[in-house]
Amino acid sequence: GMGTDFSTIRPEFALVRRTGSVSSGILPFMDMWDSGCKTIKSSGDRRGAMMGTLCDTHPDLPAFILAKREKGRLENFNVSILLSDAFKSAAEENADWPLYFNVPPISQTPECAALNFIDDSGEMQYVYSVWDAAELWDLILKNTYEYAEPGTIFIDRVNEWNNLYYCETIRCTNPCGEQPLPPFG
Repeated sequence: GMGTDFSTIRPEFALVRRTGSVSSGILPFMDMWDSGCKTIKSSGDRRGAMMGTLCDTHPDLPAFILAKREKGRLENFNVSILLSDAFKSAAEENADWPLYFNVPPISQTPECAALNFIDDSGEMQYVYSVWDAAELWDLILKNTYEYAEPGTIFIDRVNEWNNLYYCETIRCTNPCGEQPLPPFG
């Protein structure tokens, strides 16, 4: 088993500058990894297991939340959302929650374009959509109740409590969620 954070993959409808094409988003990549995992068996009878995580600001988050509603999809994955303190506060306050990425979408509403911003590292972030954080939280809870996924990882707490905080940032867990992992951990 292994865990992978899909937050760095371009969202669906993101512009692929070099080719002038459009990104398919994270779910086709996860489908491909899921198919690969199905072919790997330990001693011929044990299946693989994976954890897929996604940050709470990624534009594909709503599709990620709903992905496992489709029978037979991502059967070798457990999926969890990396929930930040900022998201929890926004949900408590019924505040707007922008979903954004550092690559522009093929088209953007004027309302979303007005919300584009430069992040703390100096990188431009493009807003794809804006949700009411409480509604997004309710969508997460409803799917967790009805389909047992997605899980939630309160990522700011995990990293705050990480004894190696000074040299690594946790972005995922192992497939069952009990072992937080940094990149390549």
